[in-house]
Amino acid sequence: MPLRAPPAGINFACELGNHMPRFRIDDSSAAHYLTFSCQQRRPLFNDSNLCDRFLIHLDKVRSDMKFELMAYVIMPSHIHLLIYPDTLLIRNILYRIKQPFSYQAGQYLAEISSGLHRKLHVKRGTKWSFRFWLWGGGYDRLLYTNEEIQEKIKYIHRNPIRSGLVDLPDEYPWSSFHAYADPVGKPIPIDRPDWI
Repeated sequence: MPLRAPPAGINFACELGNHMPRFRIDDSSAAHYLTFSCQQRRPLFNDSNLCDRFLIHLDKVRSDMKFELMAYVIMPSHIHLLIYPDTLLIRNILYRIKQPFSYQAGQYLAEISSGLHRKLHVKRGTKWSFRFWLWGGGYDRLLYTNEEIQEKIKYIHRNPIRSGLVDLPDEYPWSSFHAYADPVGKPIPIDRPDWI
């Protein structure tokens, strides 16, 4: 993956979330460390079925869109991804990951817990609608060096330990740590940088 300094004509996208401007930089020369959270920061991913469904969906989107997935972790209330978009816009990748999965998760939660499903509805204007993800694009940090990427991969894999969920990274099933430990790529394959 060719990492280099940001080019002069970087594409900036502005989103308004919680009445504060949020800027997202679409720079295909950089890796992107992304974080996005569940609505109301609820621990919706304590449900292993939702974790499985998200990983299947993430793998399909990655395969369809042809971006590199270098690391991930599904935490109870949020997701961390480390991706290299190549020529794709980050907002398009996030849309393809978040919007269809929100629909799938909404159907699943309506079947297993109508009370929780109702609690995840928000009012926009005069209409109520289901919202799985917290409003806005989430957090996006650009990484230009191998050292930054390696540090974020370690951060992602150690996140369940820091949160007190496990004692060792290989004890947590919803992380790309397993794909680094076993080249077969379980539970889904990742695009491991060749310099790691």
